[in-house]
Amino acid sequence: TIGQIADALIANGQASLGNGIKLAAAFNQPINLSNIPALSFNNLPIDASTLFTDANINTGALSVKIVNKLPADIQSLQFAIKNKIDQATIINHTFSNLALGGADSASQNLAGMHVEGVLEGDIATLKLNGGTSVYVNLNQSIEVILTISGVTVSSANAVFPNQDVVQEQAKVSLLGLKNGIELKYAEIASGFLVVEVYSTIQQDLYFTYNVPSASKAGVPFVTESVVTAATSGQTSHKVFQYDFTGYAMDLSGQNHDTVNTFFNTILGKIKYTGKKVFLSLSDSIVVSVSTLNLK
Repeated sequence: TIGQIADALIANGQASLGNGIKLAAAFNQPINLSNIPALSFNNLPIDASTLFTDANINTGALSVKIVNKLPADIQSLQFAIKNKIDQATIINHTFSNLALGGADSASQNLAGMHVEGVLEGDIATLKLNGGTSVYVNLNQSIEVILTISGVTVSSANAVFPNQDVVQEQAKVSLLGLKNGIELKYAEIASGFLVVEVYSTIQQDLYFTYNVPSASKAGVPFVTESVVTAATSGQTSHKVFQYDFTGYAMDLSGQNHDTVNTFFNTILGKIKYTGKKVFLSLSDSIVVSVSTLNLK
């Protein structure tokens, strides 16, 4: 802001100019801004910790838009963003010739970067082209707009939006049938389908299991369940048992070219909770399907 520029001038031994800016603002009088030297401002706080603590980025981009709302043209502005803890630079760019009210943008590929939720901005150089008779307001400022897009992560401690984390289709073969029987179709008199799920995801997993080739009264089998969140370093385990009495099953496979086989689809998703959780590509979801007393 103009107020911060005035404070910086005073701190750098140019109290006359800095105090002059404050007085001009207070009494709504014009002032000469043509002789403001290059200034720097370090460790400006940028806090996104309500959204994430840190993240290892696979893909994504950061866009920085600078809007000049100062009462003077900007000749040069070198702006950098860095992590607060490890001090790694995320972006460093020089914006040139930003007219009063003008804007410019720069982007940075974030692939492979570790980004912290608490960051710092550094203005290494700010050089203004000010007029000789300018009315100022101490709240006039440089506006910085940060936009992150297309982000995927290998790991993050973050607030995650609704998203699918597993979507698979697989075949299940019926083993151990007596006398080597080969079935293309069966009507189930009794018995159960057992689905066992192991998850290391530290957030509730909303689990949809579908057997398109099994139907009852013409309605394919589909069910929705919840696997509770795992704790750090532990695995959540849940067993679901479904009564298949009265179901007709096509056992010729997805392409109708085999025997003793049905296919199923598995969809697992997490939902937005507003809470930060740790997820990584090393997390796993294992699903085991078996039958129990199927006749």
